[in-house]
Amino acid sequence: MIHDDTICLLGEGPLWHPGRGELFWFDILGRRLHRKGQSWRFPTFVSAAGWVDDDTLLVASADGLYRFTLSTGDSDLVAPLEADNAVTRSNDGRADPYGGFWIGTMGREAEQGAGSIWRYYKGEVRRLVPDVTVSNAICFHPDGHTAFYVDTHVNKVMRWRLSDPDGWPEGEAEVWLDLSEKGPKVDGAVIDAAGNFWTAHWGAGSGGLLRRLRHLPGGDRPAGDPDHLPGLRRRGAEDDLLHLRRGRHPAVDPGRGATAGPDLRCRDRPRRPGRAPGDPVSGGEAFGTLPDGREVRKITIGAGDLTTSFLDYGARLQAVHLPGVDHSLTPGSDRMEDYLGPLLYHGALVGPVVNRLTGAKAVIAGRECTFEANQNGHITLHSGAAGTWGKVWEIAESGPSHVVFAVDLPDGEGGFPGNRRIEARFEAEAPATLRMTLTATTDAPTLMNCANHSYWTMDGGETWDGHTLQVLADRVTETTDEDAPTGRVLPVEDLGLDLREGRVLDVETFRVDHNFCLSDAPEALRVAAHLTGRNGLTLTVATTEPGLQFFDNRTSVRPGCVPFEAIAIEAQNWPDAPNQEGFPSIELAPGETYRTVTEWRFSR
Repeated sequence: MIHDDTICLLGEGPLWHPGRGELFWFDILGRRLHRKGQSWRFPTFVSAAGWVDDDTLLVASADGLYRFTLSTGDSDLVAPLEADNAVTRSNDGRADPYGGFWIGTMGREAEQGAGSIWRYYKGEVRRLVPDVTVSNAICFHPDGHTAFYVDTHVNKVMRWRLSDPDGWPEGEAEVWLDLSEKGPKVDGAVIDAAGNFWTAHWGAGSGGLLRRLRHLPGGDRPAGDPDHLPGLRRRGAEDDLLHLRRGRHPAVDPGRGATAGPDLRCRDRPRRPGRAPGDPVSGGEAFGTLPDGREVRKITIGAGDLTTSFLDYGARLQAVHLPGVDHSLTPGSDRMEDYLGPLLYHGALVGPVVNRLTGAKAVIAGRECTFEANQNGHITLHSGAAGTWGKVWEIAESGPSHVVFAVDLPDGEGGFPGNRRIEARFEAEAPATLRMTLTATTDAPTLMNCANHSYWTMDGGETWDGHTLQVLADRVTETTDEDAPTGRVLPVEDLGLDLREGRVLDVETFRVDHNFCLSDAPEALRVAAHLTGRNGLTLTVATTEPGLQFFDNRTSVRPGCVPFEAIAIEAQNWPDAPNQEGFPSIELAPGETYRTVTEWRFSR
């Protein structure tokens, strides 16, 4: 299927951006970056990119790596790349599983041995492979510990082991596949989520020959025969989708991988080796025991000034600490029994559907489904007993500054259709940011609207009285006296909830359990709210979601504390969307990937 019929002089570097749901690609000789319906021209050759955030790419050019802002078209130099060599330009490149960016160079006239393969990581640009004629096929196995590349002139696919914790290659690269005497040249390549090595062949003719070479267990040798581009099953935008660009040379690159953060670290990493999907990973420390005997574990991550703790019970944010602040910014508990009682939702990842479904039902793909009516006998709140808040999640991956939780939900549980998998990745970033990326897939049409349900207090006082709250929304969903949506969307001033300029909160008069409408659909990551304590400490919430639910903590009181201790801030889609005409849809279909990003940024 043709995605775009724009003619490129030399197409290269297709990049799928999962946050934007867009494909980007380059015309090297045309000096352009393209997306469907738009292109940007650069002063020199450009060839490859990784994504930093929803508005920023890291772009490789003939003289350097640049931070490119999509909304403005501005470029800022991150690091020079062979800037003093007028003979070479950049060619194939890709982000690696550790957040580094590999980029190959080559002679502008394919001069023999003129190029190299480089890696950018945390401000350092290091030459990995010298004397390269045509750098290509840079890609990484899903195990996260194996890199591949080729010098197309030599036509030997090389394999290189990557080491923890920084992903630098160790030892010497070895020949994995020798095609030096076997016809078409290896050009672009990718390894899909199942471990299949796909390569486009230069010189294969106008048919755009692809070859699938399965990376067998152990990776000792490839197997498989050439065939033309098949219809790959799309399990997710960043898993199995191949993009073929054709100019003077064909190239393959699905754009898997992402760069992010101030040092351009990766946002989307594959699983580490030695684990089959669904296998638990030991980590953290024992926290408590559930009534059925299952152990609950606590994991602490941090970066810069920020230290955060999580429980695998509910993928729950349990504590957030900053230096010089004598309290957790999100009130939690050190006792397991509290999370089985009054703190049922505190800090939890609530899904598959957060908030309320009126009538405890919804129509999904033309079929009416009914759910547990756990609020007042006719409303479903937080998915009832089937909610993810009450499950022990798999610790799929963890490190000093990140943790990934995963949970599998069976078809029909709680009335929700589809075998579903939800993953929650939390990353701490210096100086004091916590980022949450949620993804989900299903094998049948279903509903998906997840949110972190943390409560926040900057002062740590008895209540949130005196905090200043600013919410950058001009509309709010009206609710009944049961806090369920009526279906009407009103200007914030109609309900006395105009917080756009910021308001000092009075615990005697301010009441809220409402969804503030940020947009009519998910958007690029943007700032949505600020909560500032009397001590000057500020929490800034940024999200891709169209809604932000606030709850004043009049109930769900911590043992030994009083109501209104902290404010719940939940980035999510609008509540009760399946039952309200005109609300943004929360349906998820097979083959689609649900994805949402929220950041909590702390400053003084």
